[in-house]
Amino acid sequence: ALEINPAYIDAANSLGTVYQALGKYNEAIDVFERALEVKPDFAEALFGKARALIELSLQPEAVPLLQQALQIKPDCTEASLNLAATLMTFDQPEEARQYCNKVLELQPDSLDAIALLARIELQAGQVEDAYQRVKPHILAGVQHISLLTAYGNICSSKGCPEEAIG
Repeated sequence: ALEINPAYIDAANSLGTVYQALGKYNEAIDVFERALEVKPDFAEALFGKARALIELSLQPEAVPLLQQALQIKPDCTEASLNLAATLMTFDQPEEARQYCNKVLELQPDSLDAIALLARIELQAGQVEDAYQRVKPHILAGVQHISLLTAYGNICSSKGCPEEAIG
């Protein structure tokens, strides 16, 4: 088993991230777990392990890790977005909305948060709110897959306005 020197904890985290990038999620989880044995409050390793679990479709196991990472690093927008998206898979849109709003407080131009929040609004029947949220970005020609998907879903609900089609 991999032994981690506490002085090189960041290198261990990087190794876990490399395993993830290679699609070796179980190996990544093993490295993140070893790092957490050395430093249990290592937010980056908690987040990394959670991301690997999500890739393995083990979202229920990822939620407490994301929450723990956010307790340690409350301004981690990537963890907040991952938690919001995961909560949506469990049909918890109001909880997800809170994390999206937190991301937008920290990064007002986060297209991922804007798109996810529009999806939440659309699901809640707030079609006009969702449209107004994505409209400026669509009109500006932003090519972002989550945003375009949200816009397509809005169009399915209310019809596409001509100014956004042209």
